[in-house]
Amino acid sequence: MSRFIELVAQCPHCRVDLKVLTHSGINWAGCPKCEGVWLAAPDLVKALRLYAADQGVALETIALLEGAAQPSTLHCPQCPASTLQVITLRGVQVEKCVSCRGVFLDRGEGEVIAQRLVFASATWEPAHQELLHTLRKRLSIEQTLRATLNSEYRRGDLP
Repeated sequence: MSRFIELVAQCPHCRVDLKVLTHSGINWAGCPKCEGVWLAAPDLVKALRLYAADQGVALETIALLEGAAQPSTLHCPQCPASTLQVITLRGVQVEKCVSCRGVFLDRGEGEVIAQRLVFASATWEPAHQELLHTLRKRLSIEQTLRATLNSEYRRGDLP
């Protein structure tokens, strides 16, 4: 039994026992009352990558955090001595534990974050790849020009 499953206790909102499940290698704990979800930090990234893959988008890097964290009165279901902080992930405010880095997502928040992440990647990646191609081409031209100038200078063809 994993440490995650042993430690997850109660929903930070409802204070009812969370039901621990595993799907596609991702451990998560769901609240039967508010339908919120608790995910350890690595499992959140796995879940977002899995969602993106289902949409046909491969996520290599995932930049989620936006803005400063705000204090909360809610307690972490994995380490109850710690209070959660409210952070913004892709424009959605969620609760995160500073100690274990786990995240609690209210009903529907995970889908919104994943959709925004996939949309941003799907629209940014092609433009990013085109920019990289242009820059590499320009760099190659500059390197060729420098090599030619160096060669001509060494031969004394340049004044």
